[in-house]
Amino acid sequence: MPTAHAWGLDVIRWLQQGSPALDLPFRALTLLGSVGFAAALVAVLYWAIDQRAALALTGLYLLSALLNSALKALLQQPRPADLEIGVAILTQAAGYGLPSGHTQNSVVLWGYLAWRWPHRWLRWLCGAVLVLVPLSRVYLGAHFPTDLMGGYVTGLLVLLAGKALAHHRPAEAHQRSWLALPIGLLAVLSLPGLAIYRSETLAVAAFGGGLAIGYLAERRWVRFGEAASGAQRVWRALLGLSTSAALAGAAMGLRSTVWISLILLALAGLWVTWGAPSVFRQLWRSAEQDTG
Repeated sequence: MPTAHAWGLDVIRWLQQGSPALDLPFRALTLLGSVGFAAALVAVLYWAIDQRAALALTGLYLLSALLNSALKALLQQPRPADLEIGVAILTQAAGYGLPSGHTQNSVVLWGYLAWRWPHRWLRWLCGAVLVLVPLSRVYLGAHFPTDLMGGYVTGLLVLLAGKALAHHRPAEAHQRSWLALPIGLLAVLSLPGLAIYRSETLAVAAFGGGLAIGYLAERRWVRFGEAASGAQRVWRALLGLSTSAALAGAAMGLRSTVWISLILLALAGLWVTWGAPSVFRQLWRSAEQDTG
């Protein structure tokens, strides 16, 4: 057994001395690095706070997810469960371990938020999440510490590339490029991961494709703006997320029927960037007419 893995198992055993008291807190913390949480957060950003920032974050996150699958397929490093059954496995995690997807994608998600809105409280929050989410992956037996290091480095590189792109693109082209970038690189990045992470890669492609098509349709026919009252922002989040959750839940439930699942994921992406903005605009336009 490689020294890094042997040392990693020792770290996991040491952390798991806090089990079962810390099981629930760490299971909750690990959700902050999940794809589902990221999708919900970006959707709310798009509907109610800052469309341009949401598009940039979406493009970076999709690119990071595709890159993570490709690197895992290339490196083919084991998870703790593959080496020693004695380590408690407190969460489900399939496939290879390096780099940690939760860590890498958290660096992109929370790192972007801290950079885009440099409020002190937000930076402290993002910093805490970037420590606790990766730590939760080790505690839960999903990753070795070395997997986290790979995730930190890869996520930081993606984030820095995004910042460089943001400084060298005109505003309108800048908006389009964030969704075009991961789609344009999809074929290259998905090749090594497609055989091993076929379902994950296709899911990212379906959802990302729906987002891109929906955005183009929204720009052409809707021209939705995120400006709204506080109450309207809350209603947008509730209505939008409930429909998104229903579509994503149906896709998860029908994973055995691959193409139906992918269609539902594409519809979920289409809903975020086109369907929901269309509904919101019509709802509040009607409300304004009724009160006027």
